[in-house]
Amino acid sequence: MLHNQLDDFNLALAGRAYSQPEILNHARFWLFDQKTKNIIKVEFSPQAQRHWLRVDNADGAEFAFIRIDGHDSVFRSSPPPVANDAIFIYDNIGTRAGACDCLLIDASIWHFIEFKTNSTSENLDRLELNRLKAEFQLARTITFFRENNSTLNAFFKAIVVVPTQYDYPRFRAEKSRSVIFKLKWKVPLEEVVLGKGYRINT
Repeated sequence: MLHNQLDDFNLALAGRAYSQPEILNHARFWLFDQKTKNIIKVEFSPQAQRHWLRVDNADGAEFAFIRIDGHDSVFRSSPPPVANDAIFIYDNIGTRAGACDCLLIDASIWHFIEFKTNSTSENLDRLELNRLKAEFQLARTITFFRENNSTLNAFFKAIVVVPTQYDYPRFRAEKSRSVIFKLKWKVPLEEVVLGKGYRINT
């Protein structure tokens, strides 16, 4: 049940000031990580938006929409605190990953989402670094919730949203990435290309 999932969410965040989840029931909606001036914020729209992530919600069931990173979010000023943040270094200069962008919670699954849609590089090394950063942002956010709620027994999914060129054969992610991620973090990883859509409450 959704309210049980939200109880677990709130327990993990006990003592922190944060915006409450939005409880919605749209059968189809669109999400995008908007960057305007000095504000970064995941936007929600019930109307169709070009070049945004389309999400289909089976039967219009209730779900929660939660901004995790950026303006008006859970971790708006600092990354999720974890016991060992050194394991979330993703480059060779010691940069630590922050939080993922947003979270959708339905009756049975927490969908952690990170947008990497502004990447226009066709350099394969740069593409792989973008993917690695996204994976570490997702993993760090998931780790925070696990460490801060010892009774948490939710099913998690990690979603990286990428631009359309990532779907070209030479730029597609190796299948081994999702296998390695699941082995390491015990969470399935999916790469979703803008325009192809994603489903919740399935």
